[in-house]
Amino acid sequence: MKVLHFIPNLKVAAGFGYLKYKLPLLEDMSERVEVHLLTEDASCLPAGSKVVVHKYSPAKLFVGMENRSFKKLLLSLQPDVVHIHACWNLSAYHLLKLCVRKRIHTVLTLDHGMAKWNMSRHYWIGKLLMLMMFQRYMVSHAGAVHAVTGQEADTFRTIDRVVEVDAFNLFGGMTVCDMTDRLLMLYIKVADTTPFVQLTENELRLEDVLLQIGVNHGRVKVQVNDGVPSLNDINEVSWRRMFIHADDEGVLDYLKTGISVMGLSMPDVDVTKIDRFALRNTKAERRRRVKVDKLNRDESLSEIERDLCKTVIDVLWKIRHNCVHRKDFVKLYLALRFNDYDEEKVWQKMCSMRNGRDAQRLLCILGKRYGLGEGFMFTVPLDDSVTHKLEEKLFKSYIQ
Repeated sequence: MKVLHFIPNLKVAAGFGYLKYKLPLLEDMSERVEVHLLTEDASCLPAGSKVVVHKYSPAKLFVGMENRSFKKLLLSLQPDVVHIHACWNLSAYHLLKLCVRKRIHTVLTLDHGMAKWNMSRHYWIGKLLMLMMFQRYMVSHAGAVHAVTGQEADTFRTIDRVVEVDAFNLFGGMTVCDMTDRLLMLYIKVADTTPFVQLTENELRLEDVLLQIGVNHGRVKVQVNDGVPSLNDINEVSWRRMFIHADDEGVLDYLKTGISVMGLSMPDVDVTKIDRFALRNTKAERRRRVKVDKLNRDESLSEIERDLCKTVIDVLWKIRHNCVHRKDFVKLYLALRFNDYDEEKVWQKMCSMRNGRDAQRLLCILGKRYGLGEGFMFTVPLDDSVTHKLEEKLFKSYIQ
């Protein structure tokens, strides 16, 4: 595991009361995983330290250079987790926002920064403005919020993903090793909650292939458009990520079937026993649309054709509202692949409901990612710029 810590000024933190735990924490963690530190001053680190230091200058923020240096650092390091030890720092906000864009896991340590006594200091002068500008964004978008005491954690129980990991220098029963253990477990929990962000291109291709094989139960030849995935690069961590993602998308059984048909050894991954945060829903499921009610009253279609149209409308609606999953695409694939229906009627109904072009784009995605042949489509697929934007939207939603 590779962890990047952001501490605005380690030298100041090492000499400041309850923040003194940071220096020994970094030293102990560097003995177990690869630790990098982004800070303004790390002169307090002992000689021979395994912590790799990267300097930054807050002044560069005002001339637009800091973001470029952060991008370059993240690109070169490719950290598994970025741990930010600051919640009232503008540079910390820019770093966290960049991590969100780059899909890098983050942990935010509060260090009593939002305690009442701290909030009241210079509140009207500066903290109210910072709270409105970026502080709320940091708390809401961090993969996990780390509270260093039980009192701090209790204050923010209403905030999603607040985890208490006591600072060892504040509690006699805690040691630096204990704190390191619990933080490393927190990093794993954050990573397991959204495994899609760490899936490699090879793992994504393999998941697609196994899903296609599993959906068809090995009855059809699978076409791989993006190249043949290599099994040599797949290890236990890869299987773990794929299993969790497939379970989130409701297609784990199909993935397991694909593994069985391929004759691969089934990895020992029990998703139900993996400690994870509750998944965030970007949009709540809403009541179904009037269009579906109209389809239910349409007697010109057979039951199979009506259900197929409803499935297409349902997938398109879920895509628009960011609540679609791979199981929805699989349901549509199975309806198209293994049902006998009047293609012309279905296509005319999609056009009359003003969903013709969107349905064509959906068929294009089913062809690319799920191997659906054009002979099973009710019209010609459409691969245009809007289709590419749709694919990007699905990718950003951690679907495929």
